[in-house]
Amino acid sequence: MSTHTGAFGVVFDRLAHEVFEQLHGVPERLLCWTPSLTEGASLFTLAIQILEEGERSIFKGLEGKATHPTDSPRFETLAELLTRYELWLARVHEVVNQVPDAALDHIIMGPHHVQVPITEEEIAIADCLLITLGRLWSLVDEIQFLHGFLAEKNQISKHKLIGQSSKLD
Repeated sequence: MSTHTGAFGVVFDRLAHEVFEQLHGVPERLLCWTPSLTEGASLFTLAIQILEEGERSIFKGLEGKATHPTDSPRFETLAELLTRYELWLARVHEVVNQVPDAALDHIIMGPHHVQVPITEEEIAIADCLLITLGRLWSLVDEIQFLHGFLAEKNQISKHKLIGQSSKLD
C-alpha cells in the first residue's frame, strides 16, 4: 500500500464509521422514517445511497466494472446493512491499495460525478477518489442532520449509548 492511496482508505473507513455511529441506537421504526420533504430520504436510504454511489464511482472508475459482487438484493435490517458496509470497505481497500502513488495522476475513463446519470469522462484517479469522497461525505452530512432532527424531537438519544459499538470500531 502506498502512502497517499492508504490515506484514501483511511478516509473511507472514517466515513463508514460515522454512518454507523449515526445509525447506532436509532429505533428500527425511525431508520426508515422519511421527512415530509419533496426529496427527503430516510437514514437507512441515505446509508444505502452511500454504498451504491461509492460502488459505482470507485469500481467503475478504477476497475472499469459497472457492477460488483457486493451488489445484492435490498436488505431490510441494520445488521444486513453493516455486513454490506464491511464487504464494501474490504473491496474499497483492495482496489485503492492496488494504485501506487505515482499512478494517482493517471487518467481513467471515470464517472464525472457520482450522481445519476453518470457520464464518463477522462479524470485523474486522485480526482475520481476526491469527488467520490466529497459526494459521500455530503450524504453523511444529510444523515447527521436527520439524526440531529430526530434527536431534537426526542425521538432518539442525542448521544451514542454507552457500551454499544459497531463492528467498524
